Amino acid sequence: MAMRNTDIVTRVIEEQIKDAALCSIFDKLLNDQIEEFKSMISPVIQSVVEQITYKQIECVHNMMSLADNFNVHVKINNEELNKITSSEE
Repeated sequence: MAMRNTDIVTRVIEEQIKDAALCSIFDKLLNDQIEEFKSMISPVIQSVVEQITYKQIECVHNMMSLADNFNVHVKINNEELNKITSSEE
């Protein structure tokens, strides 16, 4: 009977070790996929931000040109304009 209990305990421990090993493998695979996704999505996000910034600058310039065409005096908040144009760099 003592031998059976020992066998059962041994099997339970072996199963727990296998489960822990599998969890570790899956955790590593998941982390690798997360890192790969981050490296793929990061340039996309950067590109979108740059395009939005470019469109903001383009819009400001277009509005200024339009105002000039109609001889309209436009007062621009320099801080806001600086924020837009500095984000271009």
